[in-house]
This record gives sequence, structure tokens and C-alpha cells, in this order.
Amino acid sequence: MSAVPQQKNNVMLGSAYMLIGAFSFSLVGGVVRELSTDIHPFMLVFWRTSIALVILLPILWTSGSLRNLKTKRFGLHFLRGAISSFTLIANFYAFSAIPLAEAVSYSFAAPIFTTITAVIFLKEKIRLPRILAVIFGFIGMLVLLQPGYQPINLGVIAALSAAVAIAFTIVLVRVLARTEKPQVITFYSLVCTLPASLIFALPVWSWPSWDNLLLVLALGVLAAVTQLSLSKAISEAEASALMPLDFTRLIFSALIGYFFFAEQPELNTYVGAVIIMASVLYAAHRERLNAKREKGQVPPTAEATVKPGGDAL
Repeated sequence: MSAVPQQKNNVMLGSAYMLIGAFSFSLVGGVVRELSTDIHPFMLVFWRTSIALVILLPILWTSGSLRNLKTKRFGLHFLRGAISSFTLIANFYAFSAIPLAEAVSYSFAAPIFTTITAVIFLKEKIRLPRILAVIFGFIGMLVLLQPGYQPINLGVIAALSAAVAIAFTIVLVRVLARTEKPQVITFYSLVCTLPASLIFALPVWSWPSWDNLLLVLALGVLAAVTQLSLSKAISEAEASALMPLDFTRLIFSALIGYFFFAEQPELNTYVGAVIIMASVLYAAHRERLNAKREKGQVPPTAEATVKPGGDAL
């Protein structure tokens, strides 16, 4: 990726933005669940994308983030937009078909699929911590799925498909980042997602009723708030410091599901999500320490104090 200014380290402010982003993401799930009885998920993705785009583009432009947007890789940008649209469609369908907490739990598997995808397509080297994360991540997914004990419905398939699609999106971003500036990637992500979502929406086109109009607008606003909050969070503090707070999406979604939709997810939903999240956090922590040690920022013996067993893990 192109050079960026030195990372800020305002963990308190970054955490506040992260919590706002997690909460607004969870509210998106609740709004989608409420609207899905009247509006097709394909249409919800289009309205969400359209409204969020109207809000985000002027903000990004006035901040100076969107300047010099020339690109020679429009095909890859559009492919990323198409995959992002599919991710949203799969997520929105999952929100409408299975308990919110369960749908969010599967999303934590995205980093696991990203590791596998990056190794296959980008030939990235994989170290022991990431191998362990993949293994325990799949154990967590088995706990969630409970194969042989409960049927795997379309909602579960959609949630898992969204996690896989996120992995491909991240790989595409890594490829684009070799030649494109971050603001160019951001701009074309927003712009290319709209026509891709329109293609999905046209066969089921409908206008929201007056009763649903306010919620549809709220959906777009919440999506914009989520994007801005997460971007601000990452700009204020290191991602590794903020990753544990991503788990609050499960807590917020469970509360929304319980109080507004009388949902009571099974214990395996939380156990599986904890296993997946813990594996991802462990891998991220170890990779961060390894990166610092390679740069001479952490003495070789310092890692042993992190976890019993030291370099054996």
C-alpha cells in the first residue's frame, strides 16, 4: 500500500468511534429485519447504497479525500463493487432469515476465509499463529453450525457466503493497493457498488411505502455512520487495539434481537462466536509482535512473556 502518515495512537477516541460503528452496524441489521417483511433484500441493498452514497461522497470530497481519481483498473474496481453488493445482499438476507446475533456471529469468520484466500491467490506466507487461527476458526464455525444436529438453512448459507465474499473483497483491495491510492479505492468502491446493486434490484423493483420511508432513510444514514465511524476509528488507533471491540456487534445485535424481535439465540451461537473471535485476535496479536520484532522494535525474548510457551506457538 502507498505510504501513509504515522499512525495516531488515541485509543480512547478510536474505541469510541469503534463502538459507534459497531452499534450502528447492529441497528442496520435491526432495520433490515423490520423492513424485510415488506421490501425485498435486493431493494434494501440498493436503497441503502444510494442513500449512503449521497451522504458520504460530499463529506469525502469536501475533506479532500477524493482528488485525482484517475485509474487504469476500472474492471477490478467494478468487480469489487459487484462482490460488495453480493456481500450486502447475503448479509441482508441473513438478517431477515436467522436471528441477528447468529448472522453477526458468522461474519467474524471473514478473517479466517481471508487468510485462506490470500494464501491461494496472493501466495502470501502463512505462519503458525494464522494456521492455528484457521483451525480454531473452523472449530468455532462447527460449533455454530452443529452439523448433524440442526439443518443448515438458506439464512446460514447466506451469512457464510457473505463472510467468504468479504475475504475476496479484501484480497481485491490488496491487489488494487499495489497501484492505486487509498482514496481512489474508496471512491470507486462507493461508486461501483451502486450500479452493481441496481442490477440485482431491477427484477424485484418496488418503491417504499410512506410507512417504511423513514426506516429506509434511516438504513442509509446508519450505513453511512457505520462507514465513517469505522474509518475514523482506524485512523485514530491501531486496528489490533480496536479488534476486541468488534465483538460488541454480537452483544448489540443480540440485545436488539431480544427486545425488538423476541429472539433468543442458542448457547452455541455465543460459544462459536467467542472461539472464532479469540482465534482471530490471537493471530492478529502474534502477527503484530512478529512484525515489530522483524523491525527490531521488540526484543526476541519479549514474545515469550505474552503467552506461556513463547516461540513454540
